[in-house]
Amino acid sequence: MLRAIGVLLAATAAARAADAPPLAVARPAEAASVAEALFVEGRRLMEAGRLDEACAKLDESQRLDPGGGTRMNAALCRERQGRLATAWAQFKLALSDARDDRRDDRVAFAEQHLTSLEPRLPRVVVTVGQGAPGASVLLDGLALGPAALGVAVPVDPGRHEVVLRADGSAPRVFTFDAKEGVTTRLTLEPAARDHARSTRQQRGLFSASAGAAAVVAGGAFLLVARSRQADADRVCPGTSCSAAQAGAVDDNASAHRWARAADVAFVLGAAGLAVGSYLIVTSGPAVSASAGPGGGFVALSRRF
Repeated sequence: MLRAIGVLLAATAAARAADAPPLAVARPAEAASVAEALFVEGRRLMEAGRLDEACAKLDESQRLDPGGGTRMNAALCRERQGRLATAWAQFKLALSDARDDRRDDRVAFAEQHLTSLEPRLPRVVVTVGQGAPGASVLLDGLALGPAALGVAVPVDPGRHEVVLRADGSAPRVFTFDAKEGVTTRLTLEPAARDHARSTRQQRGLFSASAGAAAVVAGGAFLLVARSRQADADRVCPGTSCSAAQAGAVDDNASAHRWARAADVAFVLGAAGLAVGSYLIVTSGPAVSASAGPGGGFVALSRRF
């Protein structure tokens, strides 16, 4: 079987010209020429085990000059690279191409690999709790519509990102590790936690705002105290004042009262700013996700 597969892959380069209509009709000759060079180089790199470079060249060749043989090789490259879901999707398309082209050899090749890949595929099932009506979900940047929620979606092995956007709350970012042959189930429950977070943030903002206002008031009080003290010093520059300078004594007492008020305002302002900053910083989102029955272990993290 391995020998037969090798013969089949070696033959795809020669058969590629039959995959597309004449160049003059379908696409510029330059694009087809570049695509052919990329295909040959991609096949060489794949046989040499340089899979990242090989897959990139085969993908670009397929983009420039689509063909069933190129797609089949790109799928095989992704399979060897370990990107199982990507390979599975490309083999599905290659199978359709082969059937349209009546290439029974390619049909058999694609079906063989699809059968092998099916049980190995990592999958993820994403659901959103009832507390987040109208929420939108992105899986690795791809929007999952309502019909896709609750469906086992194939993904490549490795780290993936799910973003949840619910009305009235900041986006939540969840990450999970997909493992070969394992279905991960994520249930996102943002509503109750978002409300608590929002309340904590509002309290923090209020406290910080009040603290800032108190600091400003303290500054104003201090200016008044200095002004009153300056008036007293101008009328009575010495340490003792005559009866005619009684007003200076009153100004001095008033200056001390305003200074004490400034001290109190500064202390309250600093406390308000400290408490407010603490509440805001510690109001980060808490992740709510779970791995369901048969889902295996799922590692989650969070960030703003």
